[in-house]
Amino acid sequence: MSSTVKTDVKISAFSLKDPQGTFLVFETTHLTMKAEKILKAEGIPFRLFPKPRSVISGCGIIVKVLEENLARASQVCKDKGLTIKDILSIK
Repeated sequence: MSSTVKTDVKISAFSLKDPQGTFLVFETTHLTMKAEKILKAEGIPFRLFPKPRSVISGCGIIVKVLEENLARASQVCKDKGLTIKDILSIK
């Protein structure tokens, strides 16, 4: 049983390293850093990535969250007064 949980953690960590997936975009780097602090405090897995050139809006850093954590991450940011400029799905 515990080996299954450990495997799930490895899959999640690997998924966060992949530059494809679901990303939160904030207007400024300052807001992105606030989101980083909030997500870390809430225990929501995330990873920061440089913003692709094809994405025009927002700051130069985007926040990747796992699809299963998107609703919770969005709600936590909203509850803390952070406005998410965009949610991207990069394939």
